[in-house]
Amino acid sequence: MFEKELTALRERLDKLNIAWERDTMTAEYAAREADGINDWLKDNREIVKLSELIPKAKMAEGELAYITKGQYRKHWKREPKPEILTKDGKRVRWEYALDELAGELRLPDGEAVRDMVVLAQEYKGRRDALLHSLVIAEDEIKAAEGKLMKVTVHIGKREMVADTQDDRSERAKAIDRAKQAKNVLTFPNVDKWLKEPGRYDIRSVDTVKVNRKPKRRSRPATPGIGRLR
Repeated sequence: MFEKELTALRERLDKLNIAWERDTMTAEYAAREADGINDWLKDNREIVKLSELIPKAKMAEGELAYITKGQYRKHWKREPKPEILTKDGKRVRWEYALDELAGELRLPDGEAVRDMVVLAQEYKGRRDALLHSLVIAEDEIKAAEGKLMKVTVHIGKREMVADTQDDRSERAKAIDRAKQAKNVLTFPNVDKWLKEPGRYDIRSVDTVKVNRKPKRRSRPATPGIGRLR
């Protein structure tokens, strides 16, 4: 009787499970990638610090050209040598400063250091994007789990009603088909039926009246005394 509704609900449950598994796998992959990036950033702290200079340094022909003496002192922890300064002596040539670091970082030359600095900046942007996507994925997973729970509960209630109908006699089912009960509840409002199965019917499932007391005969009203309400 309720097989179509149960089938539709089970199909929906399968789709929700697939979506939940997909979102969970996506979140796990993003978390692993973010962890890997964090490990790289920790292993290359000096390079990561230099990436802070990229948006601050003066640009020339689309690339970093100069940094200030203050920036050099902050990141190199020393005074710049005269030979790496600009002609006016006010700024530090970026490429020369990176050449100095190449030997300290065991890299071939300043260009390799610069590539590492650019990579560090890209990694930081990628990590931030992953962390943002993780927040969204966690919200979606939480919402999906709520839907899964709701549908699972609905399926359980419908199965209880279907089992009740299957256990009834053919004569009772025939009576139901001929005339539905007075109080009929449609899905998904089955909570009242579960609490009071002797009072409400689910569509044409005429439930057994449980422990119903016989009706008392009403007494004639006494003149001058109103009925209690």
